Amino acid sequence: MRVVKDMSEHTGLSEGDYGILGLLVELGNGVQVNITPAGKSAVIDSRPIVAKAIRKHFLDHLTEQDIELITTLAERIDKRFSD
Repeated sequence: MRVVKDMSEHTGLSEGDYGILGLLVELGNGVQVNITPAGKSAVIDSRPIVAKAIRKHFLDHLTEQDIELITTLAERIDKRFSD
């Protein structure tokens, strides 16, 4: 996947590294495992690169019709989980 390639090239993190470190950052210190300052920094520093890669390889290629369809689907899913 191009997004993972961009992230890895710019951050040195693998897809797995990013997933685990990102989860630990979101959970904070409420779990038995603590993220190191270096790990937390790596995830935080990589987020803008991942966001840029997602935009470049996916979002920039969507048409207005694609965006409307995705929005409709997201709203439908949100409604199902809200009920």
